[in-house]
Formats: sequence, structure tokens, C-alpha cells
Amino acid sequence: MIGNDRTKSTLLGGASATNATLWQHPYVDVFKHFKIQPTSDWKANKKQGDVAEIFAKEIGRKALNIQGSISANNFVQIPHPSSLIKSINLTGRYIYLEVKTTNQGSPFTFHFDFGIADRAHNVRISISNLFKTFNTSNGFVVQVPLELRTERWTVVQVDFLDILQRSQLFPQTYSCEGAHSLKSMLLCANIQVRGVYTSDNAYDYITLPSDMRFKFSFDLNKWEEHFDFTEVPANLDNKTGKSQHQKSTLHQTSRAVKGELETDQQKREREEERKRMSKEIDNLLNRQRIPVTEQTDEDEFGSGRKRQSKVGKLPDINPDLFMEEQRNDPQVHGYIIDSQKREQRKQIMNLAGLQSNKTDYVSGQYIGVDLKRSPKLNQDPILELRHIIGYSSDKCLNLKWSRFQNENVVIFTSGGTLIAMDVDSNNQKRFFFGHSAPICCFDINANGALLASAQEGKNSIIRIWEYQTGRCISMVTMPVINLKCLAFSYDGKYLASVGKDSHNKEMIIVWDITRISQGQKPEIVAKQTSDFNILQLKFSPIDSSRMASCGKENIRFWRIKDNGSIRGSAIVLNHHARNTIFTCLDYEYGFRSVDPKENESLKRVFVGSKHGMVFQINYHTESLDATYQTNDSAIFSIAVNEAFCVTGSEDTYLRVWPLDFSEFFMEAKHEGTVCSVDISTDGLKVVCGTLYGSLGILDKSNQKYRTLLRSHTQQILNMDFHHGKRCVITVSSDKTIRLWDIETYDQVYEFSSPIDQALTVAAHPYLPLFSCGFESGVMRVFDIERTCVADEFSQFNNHLQKLAYSPSGDLLVTCCVDGGVAIHNPKRQHMPIKMMHLEFPPQFVHVAFSTQAQNQRQDFHDENQDPNNYQDGQNECKFAVMGEYGNNVNIYDANSFFVKHQIQAGSLLRQFAFANNNRDIVLVTTDCKIKTFSLAKYEGIFLREIGTVHRGNIMSMNISSNSGYLITGGEDCMVKVWDYEASKTVPFFFQSFIGHTYPVKSLMFCPLDNGLVVSAGERDGIYLWSFYGDIKTQFAHQSIEDKIQIQKSGTTLSDLQNPLFRGQSVLERLRTTRKETKISKGEQLQDDCFILPSFKQAVPVDLQQQDLEQTQETSQLYIKTRKERNLTYNHYANCTNQYDIDLQPHLLLDEEDKKEKLVEPTILNGYDGFGGVHDNLVWDSSAGWMAYTLHNKVIFENTKSREQTVITDSTTQLSTLVLSNDRKLLAVSEGRPNKSGNSFIFVYDTHERRQVQKLTFHQRGVQTMAFSNDSKYLISIGVQGENTLAIWDLSQGLVIKSSLIRHYAINCVKVDPYIDDGHLQFITVGNQGVFSFWRLDLGSSQLQTYDVEDVPLEFQQTYFTAACYTQFLGPPFNTYVIMLSANDGSMTAYDQKINQFVDYGIKKWCISGEIGHIRSNNNSIVIASSTGTIARYGTHNGQVFPQDSKQVQVLKADSSVISLAMDDLNNEGVAGTSNGSLYYLNFNEKLLIRIVSKAYHLQKEVSILRVCEKNPNLVLSNCSETGSTVKLWTTTTIDQVMKFNSPTQSPVAFILPSVNTAKFTLIGHQSGLLRLIDLETLKVESTFQLKIDTAQSEVLTAAVFNPNGVNFAIGTTLGAIFFGSLKADGQGKPKLVLGKAENFLKTQNSITSLQFSVFDPIGSFLVAFDNGSIKTWQSSIKNEQFMKLMEIQQQSNGQLATSGLVPEFDMSDCGYQQFDLIDSFDMFENPHGLDELGEEDKAQLKLLYTVSFDQFQYGQQNKKYKECEARFAPGKSSVDIYYAFVSSLQYIYVRNYAQNTIVKRVSLLHFPTSFALVDYNSLLISEDEINNPRLGGEQALACVGTKEGKILIIKIASTGYTKLAETKGGLSLGAITAVDVSLHSDKILAATQSGEIFTVDILTNVQ
Repeated sequence: MIGNDRTKSTLLGGASATNATLWQHPYVDVFKHFKIQPTSDWKANKKQGDVAEIFAKEIGRKALNIQGSISANNFVQIPHPSSLIKSINLTGRYIYLEVKTTNQGSPFTFHFDFGIADRAHNVRISISNLFKTFNTSNGFVVQVPLELRTERWTVVQVDFLDILQRSQLFPQTYSCEGAHSLKSMLLCANIQVRGVYTSDNAYDYITLPSDMRFKFSFDLNKWEEHFDFTEVPANLDNKTGKSQHQKSTLHQTSRAVKGELETDQQKREREEERKRMSKEIDNLLNRQRIPVTEQTDEDEFGSGRKRQSKVGKLPDINPDLFMEEQRNDPQVHGYIIDSQKREQRKQIMNLAGLQSNKTDYVSGQYIGVDLKRSPKLNQDPILELRHIIGYSSDKCLNLKWSRFQNENVVIFTSGGTLIAMDVDSNNQKRFFFGHSAPICCFDINANGALLASAQEGKNSIIRIWEYQTGRCISMVTMPVINLKCLAFSYDGKYLASVGKDSHNKEMIIVWDITRISQGQKPEIVAKQTSDFNILQLKFSPIDSSRMASCGKENIRFWRIKDNGSIRGSAIVLNHHARNTIFTCLDYEYGFRSVDPKENESLKRVFVGSKHGMVFQINYHTESLDATYQTNDSAIFSIAVNEAFCVTGSEDTYLRVWPLDFSEFFMEAKHEGTVCSVDISTDGLKVVCGTLYGSLGILDKSNQKYRTLLRSHTQQILNMDFHHGKRCVITVSSDKTIRLWDIETYDQVYEFSSPIDQALTVAAHPYLPLFSCGFESGVMRVFDIERTCVADEFSQFNNHLQKLAYSPSGDLLVTCCVDGGVAIHNPKRQHMPIKMMHLEFPPQFVHVAFSTQAQNQRQDFHDENQDPNNYQDGQNECKFAVMGEYGNNVNIYDANSFFVKHQIQAGSLLRQFAFANNNRDIVLVTTDCKIKTFSLAKYEGIFLREIGTVHRGNIMSMNISSNSGYLITGGEDCMVKVWDYEASKTVPFFFQSFIGHTYPVKSLMFCPLDNGLVVSAGERDGIYLWSFYGDIKTQFAHQSIEDKIQIQKSGTTLSDLQNPLFRGQSVLERLRTTRKETKISKGEQLQDDCFILPSFKQAVPVDLQQQDLEQTQETSQLYIKTRKERNLTYNHYANCTNQYDIDLQPHLLLDEEDKKEKLVEPTILNGYDGFGGVHDNLVWDSSAGWMAYTLHNKVIFENTKSREQTVITDSTTQLSTLVLSNDRKLLAVSEGRPNKSGNSFIFVYDTHERRQVQKLTFHQRGVQTMAFSNDSKYLISIGVQGENTLAIWDLSQGLVIKSSLIRHYAINCVKVDPYIDDGHLQFITVGNQGVFSFWRLDLGSSQLQTYDVEDVPLEFQQTYFTAACYTQFLGPPFNTYVIMLSANDGSMTAYDQKINQFVDYGIKKWCISGEIGHIRSNNNSIVIASSTGTIARYGTHNGQVFPQDSKQVQVLKADSSVISLAMDDLNNEGVAGTSNGSLYYLNFNEKLLIRIVSKAYHLQKEVSILRVCEKNPNLVLSNCSETGSTVKLWTTTTIDQVMKFNSPTQSPVAFILPSVNTAKFTLIGHQSGLLRLIDLETLKVESTFQLKIDTAQSEVLTAAVFNPNGVNFAIGTTLGAIFFGSLKADGQGKPKLVLGKAENFLKTQNSITSLQFSVFDPIGSFLVAFDNGSIKTWQSSIKNEQFMKLMEIQQQSNGQLATSGLVPEFDMSDCGYQQFDLIDSFDMFENPHGLDELGEEDKAQLKLLYTVSFDQFQYGQQNKKYKECEARFAPGKSSVDIYYAFVSSLQYIYVRNYAQNTIVKRVSLLHFPTSFALVDYNSLLISEDEINNPRLGGEQALACVGTKEGKILIIKIASTGYTKLAETKGGLSLGAITAVDVSLHSDKILAATQSGEIFTVDILTNVQ
């Protein structure tokens, strides 16, 4: 990965390493953590050979079966060698392997690779039965023998610390403890592996944690009779079988638990107690079946062994009281709503808790634990399923009437649940839970006592249920890939199942189920495979040995033989069988009670077909009697009784027919295909199901139809609750939005959007409205009552993923998938009022509002009320959205939209929610954790955390309205109810509930009363649960604020030290003891003097921040040029400014004989993506460097350390670069003519980073280049307008062949990588479908060209933008092809072998925009376009275009992708965009990370660059002179930290970073707007508006802070000055007091800079103007008042010294204060200091600088110099000296303002644009100066930026000046616009006219 190696962590040791391994305690499930099981992610891990997943019945767990004759070719490796994860970094001392060998003597091997601290090589520990002795080989391989008993599951405990210590690989003094880290493991055949675990705890089979245990039903004392426990290394004690080390470890563990040593007798008693309680915990906590005392039960896996419970007198228990979470267990029972059984279960748990009153926590497992739980969860179960709104007609076509005691109940499926629903009351009576996958078929026997259901998938599980109790009484596995149907025999003896086996043959298995009621397993009585397709099979109602089936082109009868075979006979169908699928069948009488004497009355079997025909088959003769054409559509279902036949068809009709099918009795039309029908036992009702997800009842008696249930047909995406309508709103992938009544469970409204998929929904809190976000980015508002779209807004162009209303309904916040946020006002037709964007989009987006505030939202009408500074509390409304990168949450105030909090979670977030106390926020992370933070601080306070909430991701979460409970839904399909303060109530702080088959996508407490919980699975419907928790008590959790006692009496020292909270200052006390002397109206001031104005408090204004930076502005100029010239987006166009670049160093006049030092930059920030610059980025992933261009520079950068080498050989913009195949040469070309009139090509040695060739041929610019395969030749093609082709011999640097290209524009050239026969063959593509082949004979230098003439017509009108040779492709190509892309986003391919376009050149549209890049590697193709889309798809099976959008991986950059460099695997890469950004991309990890960000994406100047003195690691900049956005950067790496968007379009005039004693940073806009920013919290605290004279176009220009950080001054274009002070009001809120001094100057000139001296209180004030004049004022506070102030300071000196406080000077507290002009200096009066000039000559010289020539006769002085600055000397003693410059003079003036004389003129030989001053003595650079700091006296270091783009570093002393260094030429494209110095990091920071920022190290380059 590219970027800084910021996280350098050692392998071992240190606090950081300790924290990094805390997650591994008490143990790590390696298979689960690294996704071996159950997810089986074989991209991150590797399997090879015969590796399969099996179900091990002996242990009741899934396992991996690794088999093969060659052990090394059949293995599982963790992690994958090519994975990004190179080490699994497990530090546990022990590894536990749960394994079994199947064949005696078969070899097996385990390899474990360890990294050892301070050791260069890894150590491999190999464990195998091939080794006979413990041995060490090769100095790093340890061989350990292991023998296992065959066919016996064994837990192998491997002590790696013991093995390493015995290996003798290390010195005796070396300690291996804590020094090893497991990097990888290899499990080789032949072995079965259930799991691998690491831990620091030594377990035995008794203390194994629950996740490591085997499932068994026998007594724990008999564990050793069935399983083994083996220790490695096998140096065991003969008596006990345990190693001495483990005995010691176990002894210490026991002692640590109990606290004292125990006797042997106590140990035995303790072991017995532990065994007994372990079994009780298994029975109660794991919810296995509990037998009553003195009763026996058979082993659930059929072992037949007896067991007896040792739990005391327990009441009689129905086994269905405890639900098994492992749904593949036959003990999983149905769920019956019975309050009596719920109370019985509660009594059992209470009784068990009384008997187990000891607490003993050992090694991560509770043994004999106290079963008391959180008081909130005493109600058990706390949830009870009430209703399911769901019907899985797409998974299961079966639909049955209950035949039990003539009840009026219909049975159907929803996901993996069977539902029995009363059709009269619509109540669902029973739920049958237990399947882990959707049910694909089910059947009910004749008397309704038994149900059988099967789930889809390989080795389908069939469960047999007892209908009355809802209990699963048996389970079998069907060894098929796809199970199709189940059928009971009429007498209940047999159960038949049909499915496809692994050979794609139909398999029929008949089970004998007569003994399952006695606990025995079903037995197979017959089994048969068939080549004939079977879709449905049914037993004969009169003969249990006969069956009938139907399928594709066949109808067959089957007979079960005594020998276990099933014989079949086909019905002769003649021509009817041809191309006919027989879909369903039924017998004439079905399952009615048939007298054996009436067997002859059963004569017919009716079969439906896909052509709408019903075939009548004679049951006895097994022949076709008749056919009936019922309709033209397929018949999906048929049901027959003695009176009529019912059919359900694809034409959406349900029809009732007489048995002669003459004419239907009745029909009912539905919304979708009728897929299931069944007739009630009384024959009066017909139930039908449709593929549209609806169930209906047709009553034959009154011919009325009633819809029983409706449901979604595809995945439910989102859900919300509408208070007013009392209904649930859901959106689904079936393109519908539905509303469900929670009382009647009916669908009440439905909205459809067939074109645009709805993704999310939010209901208005009280109006009959709801809003939905759609895939297109559109937000639509729906009116429920009018059933229409009320409003529609398109704020985004990407998926609108989340949205939410505020509790009061006055705000709607919508979130786009890219992190963008839009805020709408529902009170004004949902009009958008604010947009917010994230620069680094998160992986997930979410939005949440705090709960209903007691006080409604109010407007701030009081002008003194500051909306920024209201108190946090429960009454304010906030909303939270996802922050950048997705690992933090930004919380905004819903009134002012200011950031109130930013919570850093430490990991990626999925969602979050506010607690109902409005003081906490609950975060859900992607690593399955729930974290709770208090909002007492800006960054939040971490309160608690719940880990491993679900097995898999947490999909949804909600909090009850009384803050007592938390519910979660997970990827493991579980719903869990938690105590909200869960971490305080372990171990029982949650209850979990099964039922869902798919991940729980959404769930919530019903907001009405919380007595109802609603959950929605992805595809199994909506579940409504009754909630029995305490919903009346308001759980007011004490917040952090309540626990902090604030002392209101007195002020502490820390308060006094804060400038915002200080008490009365010395001058304030001074002001109260004297009278203010005011000037009379008649008294006249001296010229240009002024009085300090009266100060007034500034009123905050409430403005919304908006991102006014126009991102599309990047390409406006270039787009215009492109359209004029008809160019593609990746064709270079000369459309930017040409800057004069000085590459030669210059000497100062006084330094001509001295050697100059050229300065190299430390970091140069930016990337050039403007003006058609393209392919200007290369990356060597193996060597770890990349190179790219920035205007005229080539930057080589180390991708790990970020060290840069900047080459500045060019004086103009570079257009493209190309890397040779051997990666030794880099060619860079100029895109426009330079000063010499040519466009050079520079060739560099990439290793030495130096120029080796400078090629001259092209005159207007180079568009594209390519190296030959052997890197000896270079091809270059000119830009449009030149159209020349040149082939260079790089050994000579000469053109060996050139040609004039007659086509309009060539965009790309590619060399054929497969031609190496003495020829150079390449292709060119360009505008208007140009596609040409070129071939150069290197021997004769003969160049041939061939234009492809048969370019398809549709491509002749488009422009080819890029080309690429693919790798060798398989059939149908068996060669490589040439991929071509066009400017309309389409692609085509050309087969050079047959000289034809693939698929006749039909356009294949791949992505939007112009495709400018194609990369083919590793059986995949990566493309990138002008819309910022980067996509990858595979080329398997000879496919060169994506066949399905699901095959395409897509990443999205911020703008057009102009450069793309990929690694050899086409997985990782670097992309450059036209916005000046570089991205690191990774398709496997779906990452797109910005690693370089330009200060501004256009070539516009960075006008302001200021280092923050209080936090020197931060730099503030203004993007351009016309920009209003301020960006925050790091000083060392120039990485962007923050962007402060502006509420106005007015440009930024100044930035005042906080100084050492100030807290806030001031940002001033030209319009008079001031923003107060706190850089500690990175938020805008207040906004103020200054009153300026807009009639005279007055704007703000410059500002300065007083060194004390309290006072500041702001200048304007009219020469007025605002003086201000940052104060604190009574509540401690910051406020500004301001006063304006104006009209005191004779002429109104614009102020360009201001500076205070040290005002304490006497001092000076320095102002520079745009006419080149400098004025200095001095305060008149002297004499008596000043002496009084000094006396007060002296009197309190001792107290102040001890407290650390110094009296501060505040101008606003001084009363009357006059500023007298003491010096006025005009730099244009005799600027060169010539003594012989007279006054007239001086006046003439001044006119040259101040008056334009064409305006000379009018005397209008219109020359203005905004680059005119003055600075006081930085030293402490030179108080009368300042430095100044103006941009039109090549001097720095040093002036003594007290003496009104120029001390020195520093000649620059450059025109200055900016400068920064540093006290040279503070640097102590030279050794002499270090030893004698006063050696040089007062000295200043001036860092001067020039118009020529250089920085001059000059030391100025009283004795003279010395130019120490200058930056090398070409480092800046254009002038240096801003310079500042960071003394903390000893760096000079500079910004340029073309938008670059770079740093220069002072000490390195000046010494």
C-alpha cells in the first residue's frame, strides 16, 4: 500500500504490542476469525486439492476433510500467499487442534511458521505422524512427532513455548516467552479438522470454552471414552499423563481462581463439582433437552447411551421450552405462544440459579455460575413472536390446509419458518423454527399430525415436526444438491423425497418413519436414481407402495419393492410428451377417507403442464385417457377432490373446474402467477398463493375472494414507522414501497417505482407523508392519503442511501452513498437549504436525530443571543452523520448546523443512534461491537463497549424510548435484546431469538408504546414480536455531566490562566481609579493621527456554511478549448498561462565572489491534472517508488517514506511521461513550446534520478509516447496541430525515422508486446475512428503503415481514446486481442489474428464518460473514464467484455481519471485525477484512498499561507484570490486535514492563526465577515459581520494579532482600521468588541499589511499601503498612567510570579488613547538611495512607479501594489527597526523609524512578492554562534519569495547582509505568492502562483 508507514509497530514488546494482543484473550477461533468457516473466504485463504466441508456426526459440528495421496498437494493454508494479509499475528502460547484421522497409517502434517523477535528468519514447527523423534534441522525447522488414534476425535494441545525452548535454536539466555508470533499455518492431508484455536490458557477437556467443545449428550465423566486429549510435545508424566509444565500451569490457574492452594481431596471434590455444574450449564445455558430425574433419553445422534440428570427436583418440562440456537440440531423445536409454558421455563431458571450459587470464572468459561441476570431481563422470554408478514412463494411452491381436527388453518412458509395461520381470525397459531436455510418444500400427512419440511442447499436437511406441539421430533439429511419435493404416504408409514444428486440424476429416497415417535431415526427402505426429470411426486391414497411423478417430458408410476428398489413405468404420451414439462399432479380424491371396498372408485390422476393442458391418467391401467386445454399459459399447481378441480396458472388466474373440464365454475384474477393451490377438507374453501407474494382464500359457498396476506417478493431494504397512520413502511428490491397496518397486519398502501429503485425510507413524524431515497440520487416525498408523489429533488447523482426526519418534523436530512449530505425544510415543500460533502467518503452512511426535545426549535431573534454558544442539554435537537473515512461521527446542531461533536470510534462504523436522554450516542462498528459515548465533550467520552454482539455483522440496532433496552439484528439471523447498560450486568445481559432465515436488515421498537418490536429480514418478511420488558419505567441513566461537580464559588488558578475566563486586569483596575481625559471637540489633532475609537460588542450572525468551491471549474477552460479543437479529454491542449521560469542562480551584489548553495525542497505538494495533461504517473510497485509531474517538474517519491526528488529541467508544462519495460528509463515530454521554440523530451535514469538524454524534434508539444519492448527505442507523437511521429534511437539520442500523420489528432500509441523479430510494431488510435498499424524494420529503417479500413460505421463517428493489448485469451480467440475505447464510454476489440473486429465491432458500453485508460493483466481488465469511474472485470472463458454488471467492480474518484498505474495483478494501483489528486486503489479491499491532494485544483495562486503559532504542526491556506474556502494542512507532510467551507462567496482577505496565548483563529472575508475558529475542536465558534462602507466599495484587506493574542487590527481599502479585542462574557462565552478608526488620513490608500509591536502598553503600530508608503504610529499612553501601571506590576510581582500570571494589556480597557504619527516612509522617493538626485529628479522617479504612462497627462495615480509589506524586526532589542518591500523594487529596506532614516538596502536582483522574518539568533545555526550566541549581535533571517518563483534566504545583520541560499530554478511555476516560517519544525513554507505548496528545511540548507 502506498503512503506513509505511520504505524510502525514492533512484533513484540511494549505497551502498543500488549494492547494489540488484548483482543486475542481468552482465545481466538482461527477458522472463524479468518473466515474459513462458516463463510469460506478462499480469497484470503488458500485451499488446494481434495478439501471439502463435511458434517461430523460424532461431535455434531462441521469440519474440513483434507484428503489426498500426496499430502503436499492437498492442504489448507492460512493466510493466502497472495493476500494483503501477510501474517495472522497470533501470539497465544497454545494451539488447540480438533482433528480426526480416518485411515490407519495415512500421513498427515501441520506446519506452523513463527516470527521471532530479533531474529531475521522465521521458525517453522512441523507436526506429523511421519516423524519418529523430536528433531531440529536447517537451523529453523523443528520436527515434532504426533500419533493419533484412528476414527477418534482428538483435541491436540500444542505448547509452542515449550517446543521452542527445547529446539535449541536459541541461546540459553534467550527467553522465547512473549517473543513469538504465529504468521501462517498449513494443514496438509490426510486429516479431518473441526477447528484451530490459539490461547494463553491451558485447558483440559473439562474447562474447554463452549466454542471449543464437541456436542454430545452423554455424561461429562464419559468424555474420555469417546474422545482423546493429547499434549504436544509428548514428554509426559507416566502416572498422570500430563506434562510437568501443564500440571504447573493448571495448578497456578486453579490457585488464581480460588485464591489459595488446595489439597488433593479438595481438588477431587472441586473436579466433581465442576463436572456436575458443567453438565447443568450445558443443559440450561446451551438450552439442550433436560430429562426429568430418574428418566432416560437417547443420544440425539443416535448412540443409544443413557444419561441421567443430576439437577435436583425439577418440575416436569416440555422439551420445547428451550430453543436451540444451532438450527441444524434435531432438538430444535417449534415456537408455541403459551404463557403457561413461559412461566414454567422461568421457574426452572430460577430453581437452577438457587442450586448453583457459586461463581467461578476459569479460562474464558463460566463454571457453576450464578444464573441471576439483569433485573430488566428477568422476564424470560422477553420477546414472543406474534405475527410474520411474509410468504416465500419463490422458494417453496407448497401451500397446505391443516388436516388436524378440522381446524381452519393454512400452512405456508416464510424463509426457513413454517407458519400455521387461522384464516378466520388471521392469527398465526404456530411457528416451526429450526431450518438454517429457506424451506424449499414441505408436506403434511393425512391426519395432520406430522409435518415434514426440507431446506434448500446441498445435503438438504429434512425435519419432521409434531404439528400439535410444534416440536421437531426427527431430522435426516438428503444427500442431494437440490431437493425438490416431499410426500407422506396416506397411512403415515413412509416419507418420500426427491432431488438431484451430484451426477445430476434424480434420486428418490423413501424413509420409514413409523418409529420416530419413539426417538429413533428414520430408516431408508428404498432408494432409486433416475434419468427422468421429476418435479413432483405423490403417494397413492390407497396404496402406500405406489407413487406417481411428473416432470420434463414424462409421467411415471413407481412401485416400492421389498428388496429396497423402486421400479418405475412410464405413461405412453406419444406426441404430447415432446417439449412438454409436466408441472404438477393430484389424485382424484386426494386424502379423503376412502373405504378399501371403494378402491375401484379411484380411477384418475390429473397432471398439469406448461402449455396449459390437463392430462387425465387412468390409475389402474396407467394409460392416458384424455387431455383438456384449460388455457394457453403454464399450470403451476393443481388440486382435486371428488367434486371439482382447481388450477393455478401463469396467466394469474385461479380457476375451479368440473372434473370433465367442460367450463370453469369460477375464476379469480391475481396480481401475479398463481403458483400454489389447495382445497380444504370440507371442500368449501380454496387457498392459493401467487409469485407476487400474496395468499388468498376463495369461498365456494358464497363465491367471495379474500386476500389473506401480502408480502414483498424480494429483499427488504429499509423500514420505518409512521406515527399518524400507525403503520410500518418498507421498501424492497421488488421495486415497491408498502405500508402495513400493525394491528390487522394488512397491506394498506402500495407505491411502485419500476424504473428507479427505492433504497431507504423515512416517515414524517405527524403529517401523512414519507420520503424515499432512490438509486438515481433522487429524493421523493410521497403523500399517503392522495397516493401520489408530492415533491421530488435531485441533489445527488449517486445512490441516496439514508434519510431521516427530525422529531419535530422541521428538518429532513438525506445522505448519499458518497458521504454527501443534503438538508431539506419540510415546512417549505422540502426545499433544500444546505449541502455538505465529504472529501473522503465513508464505507457506510447513516443519519440519526436526537429524540424529541421538550422545547421546539426556535429562531434566535435576540441580537445578543449567540447561536454558537447555547448550553448543551436535553432540550436541544441534534443530528449525526457519518464523517470522513467512516470511522467517526459528526454531530450537528439542528438549528445552526454547526458541528457540536466529532466522535472518533477507532474502527469503521455501520450505523449509530442517540440514546433517549440526548446525552449518549451508541455506535455500531463493522467489527461487531457496540460502543457508547457520552456527549459531555466535543470529542465524546467513551462509556462502555459490547464485543462480539453477533456472529457476523450487526445489521440493525434500536433503543427503547425509556433507554432501558437495546435490540440488535445480525448477519447471523438472530434478534437479541440487551440491557442498555449491558456491560454492568454480565453474564446474562441479553436474550437471543431465532426465527429469521436471512440477515435482519432492519428492526425497531414500535414508537407508540414499545410493547411491539418489528424486525425485517432480507427475504423472509416482517416479524412482529410482543415485548414483555419494562416499558413503563424511565431509566434515567446518570450522565457524565451529572457526575462532575462544578464549583461555582471563586475562581481557580487554571481559570485565571485562561484568557477567556480571567478576572479584572490591572488596566481595568487602573481605569476605575482615574478619570478619563477626553479631547474637546474644538481641539485639533495632528495630521494623520487618530484616537482609539470606542469599542462596541459585535453581534454574532447566523449563516449557513456552504461549499462554494466549484469543483466543475476544473475543466471549464479546458472543455472550451477541447470543443473548439474537437479533442478528447486526454489530449493535451495549450490553454494555461505561460510563466517565466528562471533556472539560473543569481548572486547578490555583495556576494559575487561567493559560492551559492541551491536549496532542495523537503516536500512539494500537488499533482498536475489540468489542461489535458495525461498519463503523467508511473508506479514501480516492486521497488516502492512512483513518479509524476507537477506543471514543469518531475517528482520521484518513495511510497513508504515520502522522500522526494524534484527535477526541474523544464520551463513549461509537461504533458505526459512513460516508463520503459525494464523500469530503468523514464521519458518525460513537454506539452507546449518552451522559450527556445521547441518541445523537449527528457529521458531520466530512474535509479540515479538524473537526466541521460534531452531530445529535440517536436515544436508544438508531445501528446503520447511509448518505449520499445527492449527499451532501446522511443516513439513520440506530437499534439494536434503538429501531428508528427518520431522514432528515436536512445543510444544515440537521434531520430531514426519520422513521419507526418495525416489524421486530425492521435490520442494514444501502443507497442505490440508480442513482436520481437527485428521489427518494431505499434498501433495508433485517434479521432474519427482512426486506427492504424505501424511497422519499422530496424535493419533497413523502412517504416510501413496500414490504416484499418473496416472500422465499424458507428465507431467512425466517435473518437478512439485508448488502446491496450490483452494477455493470451482462450477459446474462442486462442490469441491476444487489441482493446479499443471511445469517447462515448464504449469499447470494442480487434482480433489481429484474423484482422477483424470482435462481434463485428458492435459497441459495448462499459462505463459512463470517455474511457481514457485500459490495463490488461492477470485475466482481468481495468478501465478508467472522464467521470472518475475506475472499473475492473475478469476475462475468463475468453470474454473480453463484462457479461453482467455483477462481474464489474467499480471505484469512484473525485474527477476525471487522467493517469492510471496498476500492479501486475491488476489489483492495486495509483490513479491521478484532473482535480490534482493521487489515489491509492485496491479492488480486493474496495479501497480508494487519497494520498496526494493539491492545494487548489486549478493553476491559481495560493494567496495566503499562515503557520499556526499555537499549534505549529498546522498550516492554514486560502485556495486562491477568488476563493472563500480555507484549508488546514500538516506542516511536515502537507497533508490536508480540514476544509472550512464558507457561508459567503466573498474572497478571504486574511487569516489570523491563534498565537501562543490566544485560543481562536480569525478568518476575515473582504465583505466584512469574520469567522472565529477553534483549531482544537476544528469547528467554527462564532460569525460576526463588520460594518463597512459598501457605497465606496470598501473591503477588508489585511489584519494582525497583537503578540498577547487579545487585541487585533484589521485594515480596509479606504485606509480605515478596525481595532478589536477578544473578551469573555459572564458565562464564559467568547465575544468580540470592535472599534473603527477612519478618515484620519489625507489620502485613502488601501492597507496591505499591519503589525503591532509588543504593546505592554507602550509600543508602535506599523501600517503599509498599496502606494508604497509605510507609516508608523505610537501610543500616547505615557508618563503618569504608564508609571502607575508599572507600580502595580512591581507591587504584585511576587504574587504574579508565583501564580504564573502576567498583567495583560487590553486596548478596549484603556479609555482615551491617542496614536501619534512618528514616521512616514515612501519607498518610491529615491528608492536607490542616490545622493546626487535633486528633489525634481526624485519626483520624476516616483512618477515612474506610481503613475501609468497613458494617464500621466491627467495625473491619475492608478498604480497599486498589493505586494507591499512591512514587518518589525524579530529581535528583542531592535525595537526601532522594521523591514519593508514593494513588489516593483528589488530591495528590502531596513529602516529606523525612531530616527526616520534608512539603515540598509538589501539588493535582491529579483522582484519580491512576499517575505517572512525570523530572529537568526534563535536558530543558533553555526557552531560559533552556538558557543557564543551574541557573536553576531541582532540579526534577522529573511525568507523572500520572488516573482521569478524562487525563495531567497538572506541573513541581515547590523554589519551587512549575506545571501545564504536560494531555491533552485523551476521549483515554482510562476511567482511565490506566500511565505511563512515554522520555527517549531524549522521549515520554510511557500505557496506559488500555480497552486503549489512546498516546504524547505532551514537548518539543513542554511548551515
